[in-house]
Amino acid sequence: MQPKTILLVERNPCRAADHRCWLERDGHVVHSVPDGLRALAGAHRLRPDVIVIAARLGGESGYQVSRILSADQRSGLNPVPGRIPIVLIADREGLGAPDSEATLLQLSEADRTLLPPVGPRDLRACIQSLTRLEPEARAALDRPFRAHALAA
Repeated sequence: MQPKTILLVERNPCRAADHRCWLERDGHVVHSVPDGLRALAGAHRLRPDVIVIAARLGGESGYQVSRILSADQRSGLNPVPGRIPIVLIADREGLGAPDSEATLLQLSEADRTLLPPVGPRDLRACIQSLTRLEPEARAALDRPFRAHALAA
């Protein structure tokens, strides 16, 4: 797999360091930000190949940031050509209320959803599956009808 530029959005420094280490070990270039506002700015500035967002962030939630990024890309406001795939690392604590969590996951419009604990193989497989398609093919996908991939 060719190295990709990945925007990692994680407020927990230990988890961010783990994810960064795993991704860099695979040869990817990783840019980390701790919150939603920096994620939005970074997505426009960096033009990453993939965005990995944790559900719990400072300020906006990862669900909200994912939805904003998706809306920007659909509307053409995002200057990035094609569509950037989004991986959402869900909040296992929120899974106690499955209806609300399922709704949040659907509304986030993320391309893939991972449930914690997330290991290196989970993240690697997710990124490989999303980056196999050429940007033109990803842009042609009809976002509202895609199912979320939930990893246990």
